[in-house]
Amino acid sequence: MANSKDFQFKFDYTYQTYNAIGQTNYFNLGNTSLNYHKKNSLWSYELKVNNIFDLKYRKNNSFSDLIINDRKTYLFPRIILFKTTLKI
Repeated sequence: MANSKDFQFKFDYTYQTYNAIGQTNYFNLGNTSLNYHKKNSLWSYELKVNNIFDLKYRKNNSFSDLIINDRKTYLFPRIILFKTTLKI
């Protein structure tokens, strides 16, 4: 029977706000995982989700007297992984 001590939940979240002249950019990225490992068992299972908000890109703007810079960094799409581990 599963015990709450057998589960491990992790959540990683990043939130950034960037204000440029007349424009505000928001960026939030989240990853999570749920791991199950029963004590004294050789097996463990993990469900992991990267980019849970399914963001397509991260956008940054910068302005100066001579240069206007608009940059997009494209991100990997949402990825869902299931991992089974056997320790022998």
